[in-house]
Amino acid sequence: MVWLLLIVMSIQIGRAAVSQNVSYIDLKKYANLEENPPFQNRILMAPVLHAAASSRAFGRVYDAFFRKTVASPMDLAISLVNCASLLLLLPATLSLRRAFGPPSHSTWLAPLLTMIVLSFTYVVRYEQDFMMPYDMLSVFLYTLGLLAIVNRSGWLFLLVMAVGTPNRETVLFLVPVWLWLEWREGRMFSALAYGFLGGAIWVAWRVEISHILRSAMAPYDFPWKQNFSSVIFPVHWPQLLSVFGFLAIPMWLLRDNVRDPRLRAMWVATLPFLLSALVVGVWRETRIFGELSALVGITFAIQLEEILAPSAHAGAECR
Repeated sequence: MVWLLLIVMSIQIGRAAVSQNVSYIDLKKYANLEENPPFQNRILMAPVLHAAASSRAFGRVYDAFFRKTVASPMDLAISLVNCASLLLLLPATLSLRRAFGPPSHSTWLAPLLTMIVLSFTYVVRYEQDFMMPYDMLSVFLYTLGLLAIVNRSGWLFLLVMAVGTPNRETVLFLVPVWLWLEWREGRMFSALAYGFLGGAIWVAWRVEISHILRSAMAPYDFPWKQNFSSVIFPVHWPQLLSVFGFLAIPMWLLRDNVRDPRLRAMWVATLPFLLSALVVGVWRETRIFGELSALVGITFAIQLEEILAPSAHAGAECR
């Protein structure tokens, strides 16, 4: 029953991320490769939206079932991709949780917490409520990349790099995770070989995207003024504190409850992601940390289980 509810929950979040937010980019221009960088550089969803807008069969399905509830066929296509991504994210999150100790007493806690984090990251927002067509797919691909790393599946890691780079450039931060987790276990050749190949795939895609769009990669902004105002004006504090679904501070306070050295190492290797997001991202746009949602979900699940384990054992002894 819990997993049935998780399935329905993922569909609800996937749809709500579109219906409850505003598209920050012009979807028609994006589908035709005419949107401004860096958004157009994330081209993977462009042919999907172009096909949705031009397909008569898809248009008839939209008119028959979704016209009253979804703004356009392209929005429907994004909703479907979102739902598929989150449905796939559920077993990926469970598998990632099982890769770390101690063993969990439930199959559903980490996926549930991940869905809650996603809700606050992509739906429940009062500012910076922007929707991008590649968001949920990016979350799934990044989580799949983390799963490939903990399972030492080099071919899956490279596949995620190949598919994920044209979707969003943040998959680059999987490379330091691979490097560090392999290096610390003494697998130097694997660390360097797959790390180099992953980085080469990323660079090759970036060059190819620049060629496809016939434009140079736009430099990133450094929105320090917006971030400074977010810190000093209390009106922005609820949005800031909602990072990781309001779990950033509890996770830090409970950090000693994470005993698996590989999970601790994964967070250390995630520091380049976090630092880059803090430097070039708008802090109150908490979706800049969205790819880490499953990592947050499994980490807090482990922390909760560590807290509750003594109580559970005490209750069992009383019985």
